[in-house]
Amino acid sequence: MQIEDRKIIGLRKDRKISQAKLANAMFISPGKISRVERGKGQFTPEERKLAAAFFGVEGALMSEQELIAADVSISDMRIHTIFREFDKAGAIRDRLAKMVDLEPCNSERSMLFRLNEAHYLLSSDNIDEGEEKMDFLHGLLDSMNYRNQYFYYFNMGILHIKRTRHEEGLKACIKALYLIDKIDNHDGFQLHKSEKQRLHCNIGSCCIYLQYINHAVLYLTKIRGLDDYNEERRTILDFHVDVMLAQSYIKSDALYEAKRLLDRCHVWALGDEDNTYIGWVEFCYGALYMGAKDWDKALPHLNKAIECSKEGTELHFSALKHKVKCLTDSRTFPEAGDELDEAIAIYGTHDVYSTYFVSLGHCLTISRRMSCSNPEEVEYLEKVAIPYFEEKHDYLDVKDCYELMEAHLEKIGNGRESYRMGQEARDIYKRCFASNIGGIQL
Repeated sequence: MQIEDRKIIGLRKDRKISQAKLANAMFISPGKISRVERGKGQFTPEERKLAAAFFGVEGALMSEQELIAADVSISDMRIHTIFREFDKAGAIRDRLAKMVDLEPCNSERSMLFRLNEAHYLLSSDNIDEGEEKMDFLHGLLDSMNYRNQYFYYFNMGILHIKRTRHEEGLKACIKALYLIDKIDNHDGFQLHKSEKQRLHCNIGSCCIYLQYINHAVLYLTKIRGLDDYNEERRTILDFHVDVMLAQSYIKSDALYEAKRLLDRCHVWALGDEDNTYIGWVEFCYGALYMGAKDWDKALPHLNKAIECSKEGTELHFSALKHKVKCLTDSRTFPEAGDELDEAIAIYGTHDVYSTYFVSLGHCLTISRRMSCSNPEEVEYLEKVAIPYFEEKHDYLDVKDCYELMEAHLEKIGNGRESYRMGQEARDIYKRCFASNIGGIQL
């Protein structure tokens, strides 16, 4: 057994780390660790590097030359994940910068290192700096091999998603998807399955935002078919996938499937003790029970989601918006008005969120006075709110507005306009499920 391998095994036993946990950090199977411990195999330099990062003993386990060599070997976009989790000081970015300086500007390895550096920045939410790196790499795109082109479009997908440009993000991710077959086994290189998982996850995220619900389910469930997915060894990625799948099932009224996923996510989130994760699960529970029109069960979950979130975040906005809608739909109008006033006090001047709560105010007025004429409220919803929601791809909010106006106009005897609103609602519902990724021009 190699001396380095013996050190890794000793650290695992001394720190009482399970074979499964160490294997997850090294992107290998627990069986390989078992074979090494029995003297029937050995770790590769890349695997030793990942183990060293996991235990935080790089210098004690490997020389600087070995570290650089291992960096070159595992610089296939796995490295950013390892160091984001295990190296908070950012040592990997410094090492990547050194490697970039050692290589000719247009060499394949130099571009790969630059792509890794940009990916690290984007994943660490240094979006402006990451975008600058990607702007520089755009000029080198034509000279990149298939592997680097894949990582370029993978990064661009992340950048567009971070900037909430989901249509552009989806196009970039689809281009990366088309390149997978070209780069697998290209010059002996094979894309790691965890990166395929992340790509499908990003595509699913864009599809959910754009209301391509069927396609979201398709790409998210494909992750389950990748060889290294393990139902028993759950990661943060698995949690995000299940939450997004649950959101998709809720929007398509598959509530039983959604609840099954959320129950599993809830256990994981409580174990992780992260308020953001707990908040998202609670929010999804609230949306699920709203879909079932069980307002009494929905409200406690939405309240919990608000408690777990910070003002100004997407989670806080979404939970507060759904709470106002829940109170309105359950016809508890005084409480709905109070919550709406609180929401407007927080988000009344927000560039994106303010329109939603102004629209909810008009919906609340119509709901309170369903049998009375509300021309100003109807005009606002049709001329202002609905075009805005369509621009933001919030088609289910569009559908809700049309259905409310349909019921209201029927109540006041305007059957013709009521029928038109109902038809618009049905058309929107079909569009949510009929949208086709294949129709996007790449």
